[in-house]
Amino acid sequence: MHFYDYEIEQTENGPNLFENQPDWEDAPKRHYNSVEECFASFFQSRHMLELPRLKVTGSGKNQKSEWEKYRCDVLRHEDGVILMTLENNKSKHTIIEKKDVEHEHHPYCYVIVDTRYKLIGIEKNSAFDGKPDKVAEIIQDGMSMLMMSYHKHVVLHALMKKSTEFWPIIEELQTKFKDTVRQIRIDCNGEESDTKKSDLMAIMTSLCRRTTGEAVFMLNAPDNGELKMNEVYDDVTHIAELCLLQKNYDLTVRFKNFGVYRYGADMVAQFGTDMEVLDAFDRGDRVMDFDHGTNNYDLLMWMDKINELLKGYAKATAIRSGRKSRNRR
Repeated sequence: MHFYDYEIEQTENGPNLFENQPDWEDAPKRHYNSVEECFASFFQSRHMLELPRLKVTGSGKNQKSEWEKYRCDVLRHEDGVILMTLENNKSKHTIIEKKDVEHEHHPYCYVIVDTRYKLIGIEKNSAFDGKPDKVAEIIQDGMSMLMMSYHKHVVLHALMKKSTEFWPIIEELQTKFKDTVRQIRIDCNGEESDTKKSDLMAIMTSLCRRTTGEAVFMLNAPDNGELKMNEVYDDVTHIAELCLLQKNYDLTVRFKNFGVYRYGADMVAQFGTDMEVLDAFDRGDRVMDFDHGTNNYDLLMWMDKINELLKGYAKATAIRSGRKSRNRR
């Protein structure tokens, strides 16, 4: 998941329907107590939501505009957290009776909206070409259109790490959240590297490039146990430095409870959760929250941790409609 901060802002030259508390004669639908309540009202469990977005193609006299609608299936909205899927509008070619037939294809990604912390998590997968910023633009534009009648628009910001240090998040999860490391994984995609040819990671890069393949190095805890991170501090620090400098390396640390923390040259807010956590929230399955002595959702507890960890991140440039999405790894 790539995480974004969102804000609901007042449009220019429009009345503030929420602060001024008008009679609402000209306001759509019904009276909401706050802009947050209004925003959340669009996401109803087990309902479909369409996000409209203006698509502009061509230029000059050949420029054309048309509205596209992206389908969101809201799986569950409970306790301030929304889990939904967003479908892309694509086409797919299939050979039928020796003829190339084009038909609609709607791959999707998962999206988490946490109205408690004003955070949006977007799954990175092939549905939107592996670019979460594309999804962020669709959500921003679509929700802004839906909120327009309330004189509000939605702005998303990508979150970037303030510090390039690797260990603070590892130590916070181990000490504050009493979590343990299960796996350290290094991925290499075969792009050019500036490391020395004798470096093991450089050898991996060379092999990937020559075979057009990918390489993975993993340290797994035995018998579902724990990796002793304090024993490999210097080595992992060196690997983290390389991952920060070289875009062809990705360093992933998997925790027992938290899930996955990714570290690399982009330094965007990217964390991974297990599908069973999303599935459990979708089904409405709660577990015991020992910190508070109540039943809770794993997803909500995970988002509580995410909110704490993201305090070490800062807002990047706001997502803007029509600009080229940055290539996020």
